[in-house]
Amino acid sequence: MPLVGMNKQTGERVDITKIGDPRSAIKRGDLVCPHCNQEMTVVAGLVRIKHFRHLVNCGDSTARHPESIKHLLGKMYVSDLLKRLYPKDSVEFEVKLPDVGRIADVMLEMEGGWKIAHEVQLASITTEELIERTKSYLGNGIDVTWWLGGKANTPTNRFWIADNFGDVRILEFNRVDTGA
Repeated sequence: MPLVGMNKQTGERVDITKIGDPRSAIKRGDLVCPHCNQEMTVVAGLVRIKHFRHLVNCGDSTARHPESIKHLLGKMYVSDLLKRLYPKDSVEFEVKLPDVGRIADVMLEMEGGWKIAHEVQLASITTEELIERTKSYLGNGIDVTWWLGGKANTPTNRFWIADNFGDVRILEFNRVDTGA
């Protein structure tokens, strides 16, 4: 469930979180996946988080679709936090990094060009996989910050991140009963 598409005519990235009413603003056929160039459509409603959906499966091997609602919420939380903390710097969703072979969930690029990929990891992952992914970012001059939640939030993963980065960022999702 991507939050970013590409305008078919202009090639500009389209961030759905910045569009009040995407169903009205985006016409069918105007939007493609920035990774595989396949047509995408808007999904938005009263009970769904607005996002884009491929009309056919994404053909890009680095894209990880579909993502869970919690993953989307995690990316939105991290993006909002970074925008508040670094208002003068660039914060973008789903930035493709061909040299790394990955798509960063949220990319923070500071004024001087320093890049920090923020990865929301909720699915099960081994510490060895975290190490491998971290090395691929660092080897290409991009720092990485891991946000753990769900099945990824294991003692060994927390220990490795704390040992290598100094602190651990945890995402927790709680269902709130509104009484309605």
